[in-house]
Amino acid sequence: MEDKSVTDKQELRNSLLRNVKWLFVFSVAANVLMLAMPIHMIAVYDRVLVSGSRETLLYITAIALAALVLLGVTEAVRMMIAQRMAARYVTGTAGALFSGLIHDEEAGREKSQLMRDFYALRTFLSGRAMVALFDLPFTPLFLVLLFTLHIHLGFLTLGGIVILAGLAFANRKLSAESSQQATRSNSDAVAFSQAVLSRDEDIRAMGLFPTFLQRWGKKMEGALNHADDAASVEAFFFGLSRFFRQGLQILIMAWGAFLVLEGSLSGGVIFAASLISSRAFVPVEQVIGSWDRVVHAWGAWHNLSDFVDSTPVRPSAIVPQMTVGDVDVEGLHYEVDSGKRSLSILRNINFSLKSGNVLAIIGPTGAGKSTLAKLLAGATQPTFGSIRLDDFDLSMWPDSRRGSSIGYVPQDARVFPGSIAENISRYETYPDEDRVIEAARRAGIHSQIAKMPDAYATIVTGDNNALSGGQQQQVALARAFYASPRVLVLDEPNAHLDQTSEDALMRSLSLARDEGVSSIVVSQRRSILKVADFVLTMNDGEIVSFKENHGQWRARHSDDREQVNAPAMAGGSKPEVTVRQLNATAPGRSGQVRVEAET
Repeated sequence: MEDKSVTDKQELRNSLLRNVKWLFVFSVAANVLMLAMPIHMIAVYDRVLVSGSRETLLYITAIALAALVLLGVTEAVRMMIAQRMAARYVTGTAGALFSGLIHDEEAGREKSQLMRDFYALRTFLSGRAMVALFDLPFTPLFLVLLFTLHIHLGFLTLGGIVILAGLAFANRKLSAESSQQATRSNSDAVAFSQAVLSRDEDIRAMGLFPTFLQRWGKKMEGALNHADDAASVEAFFFGLSRFFRQGLQILIMAWGAFLVLEGSLSGGVIFAASLISSRAFVPVEQVIGSWDRVVHAWGAWHNLSDFVDSTPVRPSAIVPQMTVGDVDVEGLHYEVDSGKRSLSILRNINFSLKSGNVLAIIGPTGAGKSTLAKLLAGATQPTFGSIRLDDFDLSMWPDSRRGSSIGYVPQDARVFPGSIAENISRYETYPDEDRVIEAARRAGIHSQIAKMPDAYATIVTGDNNALSGGQQQQVALARAFYASPRVLVLDEPNAHLDQTSEDALMRSLSLARDEGVSSIVVSQRRSILKVADFVLTMNDGEIVSFKENHGQWRARHSDDREQVNAPAMAGGSKPEVTVRQLNATAPGRSGQVRVEAET
C-alpha cells in the first residue's frame, strides 16, 4: 500500500502542474490578444485612411475592442489562477512543513528562515512577478514580428533589451554588498530593539534607557548608511534605465519614420512597431525589477522541498486505547552537539515507575533533571535508550494520544496566544467547560480567573503581562490536568507559586495518586517530599540514588521554602553510584517500583 504522505506530495505536484499549464494557456491568449492594438493601428493607417471606408473602420474597431475585453478577462483569470496556485501550495505544504518544524530538533535557527521562505514563496506565487515569468517567453515572438516588419526595428529592440539587462546586472553587482550589509545591520537593529522592549520594565527600573537608545541609534545609523549607499547606486541606474527605455521608444519611432520616408515601410507600421517593441520590453523589465524575488522564491522552493522531503514520516502504531500509566526507562542517554564534540547530558538512566505513585526528582542545578523531564514527556528524543509507556516506546505513540496521556508542564511554563479557556482546553474546538473549570480548580487558579473581567474568556499572549509568572504556571498546570492524563511530568511546577497555590498543587498530586496517576515532579523545594512516594536524586547527568520515601522525609523536611539539592562530592568527584534494585510497594497502594542504577 502506497504511503499516504507520498500520495499527498504527488497530488500536490499534479495540482500545481495543472495550474501551471492553465496559466501558460491563458498567457498565450493574453500575449496574442496584445497584438490587437498594433494590428488595429496598421489597419487604420494602411487600409481605412487609404480606402476611406467607414464600415471597415467600424468593424476593425469593434473587433479590437472585443479583443481588449477578452484581454482584460484573460488577465483577471491569470491572476486568479496564480492566487489559486499559491493557495493550493499553502494547503498542501503547510501541514507537512509545520509538523516537520515541530518535530525536527536539529532545525534550530533554520526554523524561522523556513517560515520566511514559506511566506515569501506564497507571496511570489500569487504576485505579478510570477505572471511576468510566463510573459517572458513571448518576448522572442515579438522580436520575430519586429524583424518581420523590418530588420532594423528588430535589431533596435534586441539591442535595447541587451542594454537594459546589462544595466540591471551592473546595478545589482555594484549595490549587492551595500544591500546585504544594510539587511544584516537592519536585522541586527530590529533584533536588538525587540530584546530591549521585551525587558522594558527592567530597563526603566535600572535607568538604562539612554544607554540602550544610544546603542540602538548606532545600529540604525549603520543600517541607514548602508541603505543610503545602495539606494544611491540603484537611483543612478534607475534613472539611466528609464532614459534608455524611453529613448529606445523614440529611436524606434524615428527610425520607422525614416524608413517610411525611404519607402520601406507604411505609416501604420511606425505606431505598430512602437507598441510591439514596448510589449517586448515590459516582461523583461518586470523580471529584471523583481529578479531578487525570483531568485529568493527559487531558493525557497528548493529549501522547503528538501526539508519536507527529508522529514521522516512518523509511523502510526497500535497503542492501548486505555492508558495505565506505567513508565519504564532503560539505558537512557542524551547528548548534544557542542561543536567539535558531543556533550553528554544524561548517561545510563534506568528506572521504572508503576501507576499511582509520585516520584520526586531532585538534584543540583545542571544535574540534567529538566532534560530528563523533557524526554519523559516526549518533548525531545533520546540519543539512545528507551522510554516506554505501558510497554510501548514513547516514540510509537501518536502525538494526540501521547499528549492526552501525559500532562506536561515545562520549567519555563508559558501560555499560548488565545483565551485562558483555550489554553486550558488545549485548543479543543468544542471544549468541556466543566472540565476546564475543574482543571483550573486543581491548579489553584479558578478563583483568580473568575475575578478577571472576562473570566475564562480573557485573552492572553505568550509575552504579555495579563498574567504573572505564577499565574502562567498555574494555567499550564491546568492544561496538564485537563486531558485527565495517566502520567504527569511537572518540571518545577511550584517555582513561582505562593504557599496557598503550592498547597493546592500538593492536594492535586495526592488526588492524582489516589486516581492511579503516575506523577513525576522535578523540584528544588523540599515541600514536594511530603507527597512523594519515591525520590530520585541526580548529579552530573546520572542517577545518584533512588529511595522509597517512608515518611521520615515528609516529617523531617517540613520547611516548604527550603531548597533541596544533592550535594556534590568534595574535590568535584562524583558520588558513588551503586547497583540498586528496589522492589517495593508504596504504602497503601499497589504497584511495584523497580529501580536500576549502574556505574
